[in-house]
Amino acid sequence: MAKRLSQNKMKRSFLVFYFVLIGLCCLAEGNVPVYVTPEDFGCVSNTPKLASNNANGLQKAINYCIANGCKLTSVASHSYYIDKGLRISGFIDMDLGGATIIATDSISMLTIHWDKTEYWTGMIRNFRLDLNGKAKVGIDCSKVIKLHLTDGEFSGIGANAIGLNVKEGYELLADNLHFHGNQKYSTGIRTLTSDCHFSDCIMIDCYTAVDNRGSNFFERIHAWMLPRYIHGSTYFRNRGGGVFLNQCFCDTYDKAFVVDNVCEMHISQLKLIHNKIMWKESYDKVNPIVFDFKSDEVASKSKISLLDSYIGGLWLGNKERQVFSKRKNPGLQQFYNLFSD
Repeated sequence: MAKRLSQNKMKRSFLVFYFVLIGLCCLAEGNVPVYVTPEDFGCVSNTPKLASNNANGLQKAINYCIANGCKLTSVASHSYYIDKGLRISGFIDMDLGGATIIATDSISMLTIHWDKTEYWTGMIRNFRLDLNGKAKVGIDCSKVIKLHLTDGEFSGIGANAIGLNVKEGYELLADNLHFHGNQKYSTGIRTLTSDCHFSDCIMIDCYTAVDNRGSNFFERIHAWMLPRYIHGSTYFRNRGGGVFLNQCFCDTYDKAFVVDNVCEMHISQLKLIHNKIMWKESYDKVNPIVFDFKSDEVASKSKISLLDSYIGGLWLGNKERQVFSKRKNPGLQQFYNLFSD
């Protein structure tokens, strides 16, 4: 029995040695690793003066991963300053482990263009993009097919800047994302295409939380404002298309829904509230609106349903300051009546 146990132990030791040897031989022959890091391509963390070096290194890392099918990863304690935009033009598997990429110039930080309809663009997760009040766009999807963005943050979204910009493509899945605006006219999500799904997004101080054109799906989009950006702010702007919004939360916006073109909107389980503490202007200047239609024609021709929702008011100076809408829409007539009562 002892001899047999000894033989088994020797066999296990041999197998371990064999696989280690095979692994060393593979590395020696230049086989592709399972994952690479930005440091493998010369990037240096937490060093603003090396922004150009890091932009070049990260682009090389991205290109290598696309060409070889390996993963790009990092750790949460690392921050990479860049002064040039990065580009993804193929399948990518990127898990940055919570690392931050910080813009030092007016760039589109990460542009994704992949037009192979038979292929999946891939996944980008555990990322932090700091627009730093300088970058124009955090992630710019110039064309995407079957892309998944998850567990990410867009901070420092400045004036006329956009956190996530979706221009063309379809089947984009974006979930568990945080957007932080820091100036007036900042936008969290803008989409110009259809068949995209956005869920579990938090928008803080984004002057326009969502700017939509196309037929898309939105679920659990929670946006709220601070006093300095409230006036003129918009929770959801619809420029046309059919949209579905479910379990969304509009907290202290000047305009909940701005409807620019004839569209179809199905809204369910919406909660709209106003935090009185945030309204610092004198009462006569406070007139938030729930549905702001561009024209009577847009209001009358748009098909809008609002179901199982809570529309809170804003009582200041013993007067209801919020207006449901200044134009009539047949589909919302029952809610006009309820609101006026």
